[in-house]
Amino acid sequence: PAQATSGPPQRLPRRTVWIYGLGQASEGIKNYAFTAFLLFYYTSVVGLSGSLAGGALMIALVFDAVTDPLVAVLSDRTRTRWGRRHPYMYASAAPLGACFYLTFAPPPHIGELGAALGIGRDAALFGWLLCFAILTRGAMTLFHVPHMALGAELTDHFDERTRVVTA
Repeated sequence: PAQATSGPPQRLPRRTVWIYGLGQASEGIKNYAFTAFLLFYYTSVVGLSGSLAGGALMIALVFDAVTDPLVAVLSDRTRTRWGRRHPYMYASAAPLGACFYLTFAPPPHIGELGAALGIGRDAALFGWLLCFAILTRGAMTLFHVPHMALGAELTDHFDERTRVVTA
C-alpha cells in the first residue's frame, strides 16, 4: 500500500486529473436520473403505484449496499496486466449503458407480458424496474468503486490526492 509522503508533491499532469474527473460523469448522470426522474417516471408516466416503485428502488439500494464492499474487496485482490481497477471499469461500460437505458424503457405491452406469465401489469412493471434498477446499480458499482480507489492510487502525496478527487 502507498504511504502518504510529506515533501512537496509531484503534481500529476492536468490531463490525468481531468480524465480521472471525467469518470465521475457516469456516476453523476446515473444518480441524477435515479434521484430526480426515475420515481416520477414510473409513477406519473408509466402508471406504477408509488409503493411498488419505491419498494423496487429500496430493494435495489439494499443490493447496492451489499455489493459495494464486495466489489471493493474483489478489486483490491485482483492482479492483472491492466492493474487492479481497470478490468472492472472496462467491464462495466456496456452493461451500464444498456441497463440504464432499459430501466427507463419498459416494453409498451408489458401488461400482456405479465398476463402471459400469470401476473398483473403492476407486478410485471415492478419486476422490470426491480431487475434493471439492480442491474444498473450493479454495473455502476463495478465502475465507481474501483474508480474511487484508483484516485487514491494515482499519487502518494496527500495534497495531490485531494486535488485529484476534488477536480
